[in-house]
Amino acid sequence: MAGTRNGSLGTPATPAIYQVRITIAEIAPAIWRRLQVPADTTLAEFHEIIQAAFGWWNYHLHQYVVDGQHFGVPDPDYADDLPPMVHEQGVTLRDIVGAGKITYEYDFGDSWEHRIEIESVAVVPESGITYPICIAGARARPPEDCGGTSGYESMLEILPDPEHEEYRQTKTWVGRRYDPDKLDLAAVSRALKRVRTQTNAARRRGGSSRERAVGGGSQSPTGARTR
Repeated sequence: MAGTRNGSLGTPATPAIYQVRITIAEIAPAIWRRLQVPADTTLAEFHEIIQAAFGWWNYHLHQYVVDGQHFGVPDPDYADDLPPMVHEQGVTLRDIVGAGKITYEYDFGDSWEHRIEIESVAVVPESGITYPICIAGARARPPEDCGGTSGYESMLEILPDPEHEEYRQTKTWVGRRYDPDKLDLAAVSRALKRVRTQTNAARRRGGSSRERAVGGGSQSPTGARTR
């Protein structure tokens, strides 16, 4: 497991705050978020934070790859398809802060890879602010199940062209309000607030919000696990 950088502030009662930039790989212009997150956030909790920050629907499986080591929710149904995996609930951001490369992959079909960069381990907490928060970012995330980066690029070629034979179908599918260049920070803040509430409640009960919500697996809101 990765070592810890020097300079991290905080105590168990008031954990350090890290500044993290998360960028979806292989897309230009970049789709990214800059978050400030407590250092004691587990990777299970961070999964929920990433989902909220980008507006993903949490329909699919996910994993982290940290300097070649895999973290996530081990699932016997996919044991033959995936590398050995360390359970994400037992690992915090503080544990991986010294890693050279951190990737979060969501949806093993579309394979949305998110590059994670820990920009600072010494953010000074602001009075009255409850973390995590999103302080900056750019662009909306791709629609779920659009076919990965290649499908997303095709969609972006179709949407500006009302004469394209697939325009009406694509426009109906993504929704009238979808704007790939728009980031709704207010919506991100509301989503993160819900995650904070769920995480705090789970910690008071003991255990992670992820484990209690879906029994340790990765499920859609309908209960059907998808890859």
